[in-house]
Amino acid sequence: MTDALDVSKDLIGKIILLLLLICTSGLGVFANNDKSFKNTNIFIDSNLGKAVTKDSGEILLIDKKIGKIYKVNNLGEISDFVGAGILAYADGIGKEAKFRYPHGIAKDSYGNIFVTDTGNNCIRKISKEGQVVTFAGSKQAGFVDGLAAKAQFNSPTGIAVDSKNNLYVVDQRNHSVRKIDQEGLVTTVTGDGRSGHFDGKLNEAHFYYPEGIAVDKFDNLYVVDKANNLIRKIDLEEGLVSTLTGNVNPGYHDGPLKEGVLSNPSDLVFDNEGHLYIADTGNNLIRKINLKTQEISTLALSEPLDNPYIINLVDDEVLFVNDISEMHIKKVLLK
Repeated sequence: MTDALDVSKDLIGKIILLLLLICTSGLGVFANNDKSFKNTNIFIDSNLGKAVTKDSGEILLIDKKIGKIYKVNNLGEISDFVGAGILAYADGIGKEAKFRYPHGIAKDSYGNIFVTDTGNNCIRKISKEGQVVTFAGSKQAGFVDGLAAKAQFNSPTGIAVDSKNNLYVVDQRNHSVRKIDQEGLVTTVTGDGRSGHFDGKLNEAHFYYPEGIAVDKFDNLYVVDKANNLIRKIDLEEGLVSTLTGNVNPGYHDGPLKEGVLSNPSDLVFDNEGHLYIADTGNNLIRKINLKTQEISTLALSEPLDNPYIINLVDDEVLFVNDISEMHIKKVLLK
């Protein structure tokens, strides 16, 4: 059975002391002596965004509230990476760079990091050395395809990379999914700026404030259609959008995917076996989709969650869950 790991009772006093020491910075980490993320607990007094694992064994962690990105090593030790810690807009290296409510983060096969800078309506690119540049879009909200510098987004959130290093961005307030190829050309995959719910061809489908996105090994896209309480699948080869599971009316039900019901889901992530894990925010649960059996189930947790918002899979066995109401990250061991 899958268990949610939290720190043991005999460490509570130490944790309280640690949180008091780091409360002015808004972010802190506790870890035991085992050198693995499996035994790392991250505590946060902020609004966390998506995390990504670097090849070096570090996690890059977004702090949305103050617009910073941190490095966390497998001991749980935290250090600054990029961001000045104020909500603004500026390119530059390290602390020279400024973000406004960054949300999603993804890494390509070359080690480049891409961040959806939601409040600045653009996509930022970060080199391994911490050089931040604007990759696509601008501060001006809009819905324009074309070359990256002239393209416009409106509150981009989720971001994912396919096997060919194409970027796929959830353009939330445009109710659409956009693609940025390696040459920086921005095109609209699906959604026309109007909210709604409709499956079908890419140019006919409608979404309602989508948020999270993930790519499977066949480069199919899976999108959290948040306000519709659905998980949608985008088959690029067939050119079709379909509903994987969920009902437009929020609720809770496990079983066959066609019968599954969620409430205000926010994010999703794949493991190496092709299972999808979903932050079912409105139900305070983590749900699991088995694509082989076409079923949805609920992970058994030893501790309850309160508004789980964003989930991050590390080493294919540890699920970090951003528990918004308690303002820290909880762990779920999958293996």
